[in-house]
Amino acid sequence: VVSGSANSNKAGAITMSVGSSGSGSGAALTFSAGDGAKTGGHVTVTSGSSDTKASGTITIQTPAIGDDVGEGTGSVTISTGAATSASANDAGFSSGTITLETGNSKNDAGGIVLSTGDSPAGKAGEFSVTLGSSGADTGAGLDLSAGSTSSLNAVGGAITLSTGASTQGTSGAFSVQTAASSTNSKATGAVT
Repeated sequence: VVSGSANSNKAGAITMSVGSSGSGSGAALTFSAGDGAKTGGHVTVTSGSSDTKASGTITIQTPAIGDDVGEGTGSVTISTGAATSASANDAGFSSGTITLETGNSKNDAGGIVLSTGDSPAGKAGEFSVTLGSSGADTGAGLDLSAGSTSSLNAVGGAITLSTGASTQGTSGAFSVQTAASSTNSKATGAVT
């Protein structure tokens, strides 16, 4: 499906939509690449480039819901498929990686913002970073590193961890600790 080009005006847009449902669940829209004996087909979504200004934006979101009796908006899930082995003796493969990064820039590079929504009458959304369990000798690490700088007499990036404030009570607690050892013969990790 291709729209025509335009030399002086805006090229034609392409819209794909399904009809509304009177009851029950709405109709689904599914994009699927083909299976392959070695590598499956890729799905690529790219916004348009620009010679003079910014390239186009890509937006993935669920719609807002305003009905008082609604159950909330839909979720957005980004995940890779599991890598399971057909044989118990097979070492198997690694699951895919999810990469979130901004592009390099001669001026200021773009930032990454992760935030949850406010809730004036209830509890705001929580933010959780959890690593999977390992069967190997060492568990997965969690690294937080601020950016470096090569400019003369400049200062490297800072890391700030703050608990939540309370306008009518007590601010949140801050705890740094290592996990307890599961056996009596092993020591717990150090905090340095």
